[in-house]
Amino acid sequence: MELLRLAIPILLSNWLYSVQSLVTLAVVSAYGEDIIAGVGFASTLVWLLYSLHEGVYAATATVAARRVGEGRGVGEVLAASLLISAAVAAPFSLFGEEAAKLFLESFSVKGKALEAALSYLRPVLLAAPLLLWVNTLNAVFTGAGKSRVVFWSTGAVFISGTLLLLFLVPRLEAEGAGLAVVASELTGGAVYLLKLRELPLKPGRGLSKGEVRLGLKVGLPAAAESLLSSVSFNLFSGVVAACGTAPLAGYQLALRVEGFATALGYALLEAAVPFVGAAGGKMAERAREAVKVGLISGAAAGAVLLLTALIRPVGGEAGRWFSLYLLTAAAAQPAVCGSFAATGTLRATGLGPEEAAVNVGSYWLFRLLPAWLAVKAVKTPLIPWGFAAAESWLRFALLRLVLKVRLRWEAL
Repeated sequence: MELLRLAIPILLSNWLYSVQSLVTLAVVSAYGEDIIAGVGFASTLVWLLYSLHEGVYAATATVAARRVGEGRGVGEVLAASLLISAAVAAPFSLFGEEAAKLFLESFSVKGKALEAALSYLRPVLLAAPLLLWVNTLNAVFTGAGKSRVVFWSTGAVFISGTLLLLFLVPRLEAEGAGLAVVASELTGGAVYLLKLRELPLKPGRGLSKGEVRLGLKVGLPAAAESLLSSVSFNLFSGVVAACGTAPLAGYQLALRVEGFATALGYALLEAAVPFVGAAGGKMAERAREAVKVGLISGAAAGAVLLLTALIRPVGGEAGRWFSLYLLTAAAAQPAVCGSFAATGTLRATGLGPEEAAVNVGSYWLFRLLPAWLAVKAVKTPLIPWGFAAAESWLRFALLRLVLKVRLRWEAL
Protein backbone atom coordinates (compact mmCIF):
# COMPACT_ATOMS: atom_id res chain seq x y z
CA MET A 1 0.00 0.00 0.00
CA GLU A 2 1.09 3.54 -0.76
CA LEU A 3 0.98 4.70 2.85
CA LEU A 4 3.16 1.82 4.04
CA ARG A 5 5.56 2.43 1.16
CA LEU A 6 6.04 5.95 2.52
CA ALA A 7 6.01 4.93 6.18
CA ILE A 8 8.48 2.01 6.20
CA PRO A 9 11.61 4.07 5.28
CA ILE A 10 10.59 6.66 7.90
CA LEU A 11 10.08 3.89 10.46
CA LEU A 12 13.54 2.47 9.76
CA SER A 13 14.96 5.99 10.07
CA ASN A 14 13.27 6.44 13.47
CA TRP A 15 14.66 3.10 14.64
CA LEU A 16 18.16 4.09 13.56
CA TYR A 17 17.94 7.30 15.59
CA SER A 18 16.75 5.28 18.61
CA VAL A 19 19.67 2.89 18.26
CA GLN A 20 22.10 5.78 17.81
CA SER A 21 21.01 7.35 21.10
CA LEU A 22 21.69 4.03 22.83
CA VAL A 23 25.09 3.80 21.13
CA THR A 24 25.97 7.31 22.34
CA LEU A 25 25.17 6.43 25.96
CA ALA A 26 27.04 3.13 25.64
CA VAL A 27 30.18 4.85 24.33
CA VAL A 28 30.24 7.65 26.93
CA SER A 29 29.38 5.27 29.79
CA ALA A 30 33.01 4.15 29.94
CA TYR A 31 34.02 7.62 31.17
CA GLY A 32 32.03 7.79 34.39
CA GLU A 33 28.66 8.70 35.81
CA ASP A 34 29.26 12.46 35.52
CA ILE A 35 29.64 12.27 31.74
CA ILE A 36 26.65 9.93 31.42
CA ALA A 37 24.48 12.31 33.45
CA GLY A 38 25.79 15.42 31.68
CA VAL A 39 25.37 14.08 28.15
CA GLY A 40 21.98 12.57 29.00
CA PHE A 41 20.63 15.82 30.44
CA ALA A 42 22.15 17.88 27.62
CA SER A 43 20.45 15.64 25.06
CA THR A 44 17.07 16.75 26.41
CA LEU A 45 18.03 20.38 25.70
CA VAL A 46 18.96 19.46 22.13
CA TRP A 47 15.51 17.90 21.88
CA LEU A 48 14.09 21.30 22.92
CA LEU A 49 15.75 22.86 19.87
CA TYR A 50 14.08 20.34 17.59
CA SER A 51 10.76 20.71 19.44
CA LEU A 52 10.71 24.43 18.70
CA HIS A 53 11.51 23.62 15.08
CA GLU A 54 8.64 21.10 14.90
CA GLY A 55 6.32 23.89 13.82
CA VAL A 56 8.54 24.76 10.85
CA TYR A 57 8.96 21.06 10.03
CA ALA A 58 5.21 20.34 10.08
CA ALA A 59 4.34 23.43 8.04
CA THR A 60 7.07 22.73 5.48
CA ALA A 61 6.04 19.10 4.96
CA THR A 62 2.34 20.00 4.69
CA VAL A 63 2.73 22.85 2.19
CA ALA A 64 5.25 20.83 0.16
CA ALA A 65 2.84 17.88 0.00
CA ARG A 66 -0.01 20.15 -1.10
CA ARG A 67 2.16 21.65 -3.86
CA VAL A 68 3.29 18.26 -5.14
CA GLY A 69 -0.35 17.17 -5.31
CA GLU A 70 -1.10 20.24 -7.42
CA GLY A 71 1.85 19.57 -9.73
CA ARG A 72 3.78 22.63 -8.55
CA GLY A 73 7.36 23.08 -7.38
CA VAL A 74 8.58 23.22 -3.79
CA GLY A 75 11.52 25.58 -4.28
CA GLU A 76 9.81 28.57 -2.64
CA VAL A 77 8.72 26.41 0.30
CA LEU A 78 12.29 25.26 0.85
CA ALA A 79 13.75 28.77 0.60
CA ALA A 80 11.24 30.28 3.04
CA SER A 81 11.65 27.42 5.51
CA LEU A 82 15.44 27.73 5.48
CA LEU A 83 15.17 31.43 6.38
CA ILE A 84 12.71 30.75 9.20
CA SER A 85 14.88 27.90 10.50
CA ALA A 86 17.89 30.22 10.68
CA ALA A 87 15.81 32.67 12.73
CA VAL A 88 14.71 29.89 15.12
CA ALA A 89 18.31 28.70 15.55
CA ALA A 90 19.97 32.11 16.00
CA PRO A 91 19.08 32.59 19.72
CA PHE A 92 20.42 29.10 20.49
CA SER A 93 23.74 29.89 18.82
CA LEU A 94 24.07 33.33 20.39
CA PHE A 95 22.74 32.77 23.91
CA GLY A 96 22.22 29.03 24.21
CA GLU A 97 25.26 28.14 26.31
CA GLU A 98 24.57 30.70 29.04
CA ALA A 99 20.88 29.81 29.10
CA ALA A 100 21.72 26.10 29.29
CA LYS A 101 24.12 26.69 32.17
CA LEU A 102 21.46 28.57 34.17
CA PHE A 103 18.89 25.86 33.42
CA LEU A 104 21.19 23.00 34.41
CA GLU A 105 22.30 24.73 37.61
CA SER A 106 18.65 25.27 38.57
CA PHE A 107 18.30 21.46 38.56
CA SER A 108 21.42 21.09 40.76
CA VAL A 109 23.59 19.84 37.90
CA LYS A 110 27.09 20.89 38.91
CA GLY A 111 30.75 19.99 38.89
CA LYS A 112 31.95 17.52 36.26
CA ALA A 113 28.40 16.70 35.15
CA LEU A 114 27.75 20.39 34.36
CA GLU A 115 31.08 20.67 32.57
CA ALA A 116 30.31 17.56 30.51
CA ALA A 117 26.86 18.86 29.57
CA LEU A 118 28.20 22.23 28.40
CA SER A 119 31.06 20.58 26.52
CA TYR A 120 28.54 18.40 24.68
CA LEU A 121 26.21 21.31 23.94
CA ARG A 122 28.80 23.84 22.79
CA PRO A 123 29.41 22.51 19.23
CA VAL A 124 25.72 21.59 18.85
CA LEU A 125 24.53 25.10 19.74
CA LEU A 126 27.09 26.79 17.49
CA ALA A 127 25.97 24.63 14.57
CA ALA A 128 22.24 25.01 15.36
CA PRO A 129 21.38 26.81 12.08
CA LEU A 130 23.04 24.05 10.04
CA LEU A 131 21.29 21.33 12.05
CA LEU A 132 17.88 22.91 11.51
CA TRP A 133 18.62 23.37 7.81
CA VAL A 134 19.20 19.63 7.59
CA ASN A 135 15.91 19.07 9.43
CA THR A 136 14.19 21.41 6.96
CA LEU A 137 15.53 19.39 4.03
CA ASN A 138 14.16 16.32 5.78
CA ALA A 139 10.72 17.98 5.95
CA VAL A 140 10.70 18.92 2.26
CA PHE A 141 11.70 15.43 1.13
CA THR A 142 9.10 13.91 3.47
CA GLY A 143 6.37 16.22 2.19
CA ALA A 144 7.31 15.45 -1.39
CA GLY A 145 6.91 11.73 -0.69
CA LYS A 146 10.66 10.97 -0.99
CA SER A 147 10.87 8.92 2.20
CA ARG A 148 13.57 6.65 0.76
CA VAL A 149 15.90 9.63 0.55
CA VAL A 150 15.11 10.35 4.21
CA PHE A 151 16.13 6.79 5.06
CA TRP A 152 19.43 7.01 3.14
CA SER A 153 20.22 10.30 4.90
CA THR A 154 19.45 8.78 8.30
CA GLY A 155 21.61 5.78 7.44
CA ALA A 156 24.50 8.11 6.65
CA VAL A 157 23.94 9.90 9.98
CA PHE A 158 23.93 6.59 11.87
CA ILE A 159 27.06 5.14 10.25
CA SER A 160 29.13 8.34 10.38
CA GLY A 161 27.88 9.15 13.89
CA THR A 162 28.85 5.74 15.25
CA LEU A 163 32.31 5.89 13.70
CA LEU A 164 32.89 9.44 14.89
CA LEU A 165 31.78 8.57 18.43
CA LEU A 166 34.30 5.75 18.58
CA PHE A 167 37.03 8.06 17.29
CA LEU A 168 36.26 11.37 19.07
CA VAL A 169 34.93 10.38 22.50
CA PRO A 170 38.16 8.63 23.64
CA ARG A 171 40.03 11.83 22.76
CA LEU A 172 37.57 14.61 23.70
CA GLU A 173 35.01 12.81 25.89
CA ALA A 174 31.71 14.77 26.09
CA GLU A 175 32.80 17.40 23.57
CA GLY A 176 33.66 14.61 21.16
CA ALA A 177 30.11 13.28 21.47
CA GLY A 178 28.74 16.74 20.61
CA LEU A 179 31.07 17.09 17.63
CA ALA A 180 29.99 13.63 16.44
CA VAL A 181 26.35 14.75 16.48
CA VAL A 182 27.12 17.82 14.39
CA ALA A 183 29.38 16.08 11.87
CA SER A 184 27.02 13.13 11.39
CA GLU A 185 24.00 15.40 10.84
CA LEU A 186 25.96 17.37 8.26
CA THR A 187 26.77 14.08 6.55
CA GLY A 188 23.05 13.40 6.37
CA GLY A 189 22.55 16.90 4.98
CA ALA A 190 25.09 16.16 2.24
CA VAL A 191 22.94 13.20 1.17
CA TYR A 192 19.94 15.52 0.83
CA LEU A 193 21.97 17.96 -1.27
CA LEU A 194 23.13 15.17 -3.55
CA LYS A 195 19.50 14.08 -3.99
CA LEU A 196 18.15 17.62 -4.39
CA ARG A 197 17.56 17.05 -8.10
CA GLU A 198 14.83 14.54 -7.18
CA LEU A 199 12.68 17.36 -5.79
CA PRO A 200 10.36 19.28 -8.13
CA LEU A 201 12.12 22.64 -7.66
CA LYS A 202 10.09 24.46 -10.29
CA PRO A 203 10.26 28.28 -10.11
CA GLY A 204 6.99 30.00 -9.28
CA ARG A 205 5.57 33.25 -7.98
CA GLY A 206 6.40 32.70 -4.33
CA LEU A 207 4.16 31.49 -1.53
CA SER A 208 0.51 32.45 -1.76
CA LYS A 209 -1.43 33.92 1.17
CA GLY A 210 -3.35 30.66 1.37
CA GLU A 211 -0.12 28.67 1.71
CA VAL A 212 1.15 31.01 4.43
CA ARG A 213 -2.14 30.60 6.30
CA LEU A 214 -1.94 26.81 5.88
CA GLY A 215 1.63 26.80 7.20
CA LEU A 216 0.63 28.85 10.24
CA LYS A 217 -2.47 26.74 10.92
CA VAL A 218 -0.35 23.60 10.93
CA GLY A 219 2.98 24.88 12.26
CA LEU A 220 2.01 26.92 15.31
CA PRO A 221 -0.20 24.21 16.87
CA ALA A 222 2.42 21.55 16.06
CA ALA A 223 5.15 23.53 17.86
CA ALA A 224 2.93 24.15 20.89
CA GLU A 225 1.84 20.51 20.96
CA SER A 226 5.44 19.28 20.79
CA LEU A 227 6.51 21.42 23.76
CA LEU A 228 3.43 20.61 25.84
CA SER A 229 3.78 16.90 25.08
CA SER A 230 7.28 16.91 26.55
CA VAL A 231 6.04 18.57 29.74
CA SER A 232 3.02 16.24 29.93
CA PHE A 233 5.12 13.10 29.49
CA ASN A 234 7.51 14.09 32.27
CA LEU A 235 4.63 14.90 34.61
CA PHE A 236 3.06 11.49 33.91
CA SER A 237 6.40 9.84 34.71
CA GLY A 238 6.29 11.73 38.01
CA VAL A 239 2.88 10.21 38.78
CA VAL A 240 4.33 6.74 38.19
CA ALA A 241 7.37 7.60 40.33
CA ALA A 242 5.04 8.36 43.25
CA CYS A 243 4.11 4.65 43.26
CA GLY A 244 7.61 3.48 44.17
CA THR A 245 11.08 2.78 42.80
CA ALA A 246 10.39 -0.71 41.41
CA PRO A 247 7.34 0.38 39.35
CA LEU A 248 9.28 3.38 38.03
CA ALA A 249 12.24 1.17 37.05
CA GLY A 250 9.95 -1.31 35.31
CA TYR A 251 8.13 1.51 33.55
CA GLN A 252 11.35 3.13 32.30
CA LEU A 253 12.62 -0.19 30.96
CA ALA A 254 9.28 -0.92 29.29
CA LEU A 255 9.30 2.51 27.63
CA ARG A 256 12.50 1.52 25.81
CA VAL A 257 10.66 -1.46 24.34
CA GLU A 258 7.49 0.48 23.62
CA GLY A 259 9.58 3.16 21.93
CA PHE A 260 10.20 0.89 18.97
CA ALA A 261 6.43 0.50 18.58
CA THR A 262 5.84 4.24 19.07
CA ALA A 263 8.31 4.87 16.24
CA LEU A 264 5.79 3.13 13.98
CA GLY A 265 3.18 5.68 15.01
CA TYR A 266 5.47 8.60 14.26
CA ALA A 267 6.29 7.08 10.87
CA LEU A 268 2.58 6.84 10.07
CA LEU A 269 2.10 10.47 11.15
CA GLU A 270 4.85 11.73 8.85
CA ALA A 271 3.83 9.48 5.96
CA ALA A 272 0.17 10.52 6.23
CA VAL A 273 1.09 14.14 5.41
CA PRO A 274 2.18 13.51 1.78
CA PHE A 275 -0.20 10.54 1.42
CA VAL A 276 -3.27 12.68 2.20
CA GLY A 277 -1.95 16.17 1.42
CA ALA A 278 -1.11 15.33 -2.20
CA ALA A 279 -4.40 13.48 -2.80
CA GLY A 280 -6.35 16.45 -4.17
CA GLY A 281 -10.04 15.55 -4.37
CA LYS A 282 -9.44 12.13 -2.81
CA MET A 283 -8.50 13.41 0.64
CA ALA A 284 -11.48 11.83 2.41
CA GLU A 285 -10.76 8.46 0.80
CA ARG A 286 -7.09 8.67 1.75
CA ALA A 287 -8.04 9.72 5.30
CA ARG A 288 -10.11 6.56 5.76
CA GLU A 289 -7.28 4.42 4.44
CA ALA A 290 -4.68 6.09 6.69
CA VAL A 291 -6.74 5.45 9.82
CA LYS A 292 -7.35 1.81 8.85
CA VAL A 293 -3.65 1.23 8.25
CA GLY A 294 -2.91 2.84 11.62
CA LEU A 295 -5.29 0.49 13.42
CA ILE A 296 -3.98 -2.64 11.69
CA SER A 297 -0.32 -1.65 12.16
CA GLY A 298 -1.00 -0.83 15.81
CA ALA A 299 -2.58 -4.24 16.34
CA ALA A 300 0.57 -5.89 14.97
CA ALA A 301 2.78 -3.73 17.21
CA GLY A 302 0.54 -4.53 20.17
CA ALA A 303 0.98 -8.26 19.52
CA VAL A 304 4.76 -7.81 19.73
CA LEU A 305 4.44 -5.92 23.03
CA LEU A 306 2.11 -8.63 24.37
CA LEU A 307 4.61 -11.34 23.45
CA THR A 308 7.42 -9.39 25.13
CA ALA A 309 5.33 -8.99 28.27
CA LEU A 310 4.64 -12.72 28.41
CA ILE A 311 8.30 -13.62 27.85
CA ARG A 312 9.25 -11.17 30.63
CA PRO A 313 12.95 -10.66 29.82
CA VAL A 314 13.48 -8.52 32.96
CA GLY A 315 13.68 -10.24 36.34
CA GLY A 316 12.76 -9.23 39.89
CA GLU A 317 10.07 -6.85 41.10
CA ALA A 318 10.88 -4.34 38.34
CA GLY A 319 10.37 -7.13 35.81
CA ARG A 320 6.85 -7.77 37.09
CA TRP A 321 5.91 -4.12 36.63
CA PHE A 322 7.70 -4.13 33.26
CA SER A 323 5.37 -6.88 32.03
CA LEU A 324 2.24 -5.33 33.52
CA TYR A 325 2.90 -2.01 31.81
CA LEU A 326 3.54 -3.68 28.45
CA LEU A 327 0.22 -5.54 28.78
CA THR A 328 -1.65 -2.24 29.10
CA ALA A 329 0.43 -0.68 26.31
CA ALA A 330 -0.33 -3.64 24.02
CA ALA A 331 -4.07 -3.16 24.58
CA ALA A 332 -3.80 0.52 23.61
CA GLN A 333 -1.40 0.19 20.68
CA PRO A 334 -4.02 0.03 17.87
CA ALA A 335 -5.53 3.28 19.16
CA VAL A 336 -2.07 4.85 19.56
CA CYS A 337 -1.05 4.16 15.96
CA GLY A 338 -4.51 5.06 14.71
CA SER A 339 -4.24 8.41 16.50
CA PHE A 340 -0.83 9.09 14.97
CA ALA A 341 -2.22 8.40 11.48
CA ALA A 342 -5.25 10.60 12.19
CA THR A 343 -2.99 13.40 13.47
CA GLY A 344 -0.91 13.37 10.28
CA THR A 345 -4.12 13.33 8.23
CA LEU A 346 -5.52 16.35 10.08
CA ARG A 347 -2.27 18.26 9.58
CA ALA A 348 -2.31 17.44 5.86
CA THR A 349 -5.80 18.88 5.54
CA GLY A 350 -4.92 22.07 7.41
CA LEU A 351 -6.71 21.11 10.63
CA GLY A 352 -3.67 21.61 12.85
CA PRO A 353 -5.47 23.52 15.65
CA GLU A 354 -8.10 20.78 15.91
CA GLU A 355 -5.61 17.92 16.20
CA ALA A 356 -3.45 19.81 18.71
CA ALA A 357 -6.48 20.63 20.88
CA VAL A 358 -7.62 16.99 20.90
CA ASN A 359 -4.14 15.52 21.54
CA VAL A 360 -3.15 17.91 24.33
CA GLY A 361 -6.60 18.32 25.87
CA SER A 362 -7.33 14.59 25.95
CA TYR A 363 -3.96 13.81 27.55
CA TRP A 364 -4.47 16.31 30.36
CA LEU A 365 -8.20 15.85 31.00
CA PHE A 366 -8.52 12.09 30.68
CA ARG A 367 -5.05 10.75 31.50
CA LEU A 368 -2.78 13.01 33.53
CA LEU A 369 -5.20 14.77 35.90
CA PRO A 370 -7.36 11.70 36.77
CA ALA A 371 -4.25 9.55 37.29
CA TRP A 372 -2.65 12.18 39.53
CA LEU A 373 -5.78 12.48 41.67
CA ALA A 374 -6.36 8.72 41.87
CA VAL A 375 -2.77 7.93 42.86
CA LYS A 376 -3.13 10.25 45.83
CA ALA A 377 -5.66 7.77 47.20
CA VAL A 378 -4.25 4.45 45.98
CA LYS A 379 -0.56 4.24 45.16
CA THR A 380 -0.38 1.64 42.43
CA PRO A 381 0.94 2.26 38.90
CA LEU A 382 -1.91 0.21 37.49
CA ILE A 383 -4.09 3.30 37.96
CA PRO A 384 -2.11 5.71 35.72
CA TRP A 385 -1.40 2.91 33.24
CA GLY A 386 -5.09 2.04 33.10
CA PHE A 387 -6.03 5.67 32.53
CA ALA A 388 -3.36 5.84 29.80
CA ALA A 389 -4.82 2.88 27.91
CA ALA A 390 -8.41 4.16 28.22
CA GLU A 391 -7.40 7.69 27.19
CA SER A 392 -5.60 6.35 24.10
CA TRP A 393 -8.85 4.81 22.82
CA LEU A 394 -10.87 7.90 23.74
CA ARG A 395 -8.41 10.17 21.95
CA PHE A 396 -8.55 7.99 18.84
CA ALA A 397 -12.36 8.21 18.88
CA LEU A 398 -12.20 12.02 19.20
CA LEU A 399 -9.69 12.42 16.37
CA ARG A 400 -11.75 10.12 14.18
CA LEU A 401 -14.86 12.17 14.99
CA VAL A 402 -13.10 15.40 13.97
CA LEU A 403 -12.09 13.78 10.68
CA LYS A 404 -15.60 12.52 10.05
CA VAL A 405 -17.22 15.89 10.78
CA ARG A 406 -14.72 18.13 9.00
CA LEU A 407 -14.10 15.93 5.96
CA ARG A 408 -17.61 14.44 5.86
CA TRP A 409 -16.43 10.88 5.35
CA GLU A 410 -18.49 7.84 6.17
CA ALA A 411 -17.94 5.85 9.38
CA LEU A 412 -15.35 3.12 9.24
